Amino acid sequence: MGLLSFICSLMGLPWMCAATVRSVSHLNALSIWSTSHAPGVKPHLVEVKEQRVTNIAIHVLTGVSILLAPALHLIPVPVMFGVLFYLGVCSLSGIQLVDRLIMMFMPPKYHPDVQYVRKVKTKQIHIYTIIQLVCLALLIAIKLNVVAPSFHSSLSV
Repeated sequence: MGLLSFICSLMGLPWMCAATVRSVSHLNALSIWSTSHAPGVKPHLVEVKEQRVTNIAIHVLTGVSILLAPALHLIPVPVMFGVLFYLGVCSLSGIQLVDRLIMMFMPPKYHPDVQYVRKVKTKQIHIYTIIQLVCLALLIAIKLNVVAPSFHSSLSV
């Protein structure tokens, strides 16, 4: 991974770290939630079991998938895109930017009961979300630009 990051840095390309979906899924699988709570009260996180076996298994199986390339060619491309799209959409649920974007279209009385909503005015939350969306749009515009690789490499000098 370090070598790939080094090569991508030299070429002005973004670093490759596509472990978000499996990392979040792994964390959710190892989380222990409370079972004794009053009806209507959200369960709280009790602990997260730390272990390395599943991480090793995931990475070994990812490497073994190279050997399965002939079998993977039998799966239609739209099916693969559908699975990856589903995994991507499922990983959006815990991202605060997405939650705040959804909050922009719901009445304040239906906002989730989280600390930043209780302590910060709704207008300020919306302004911050808009600023983040503008920055994200600029980042995507720079990335989609034809001269983007040369732009990135000039920054690393």
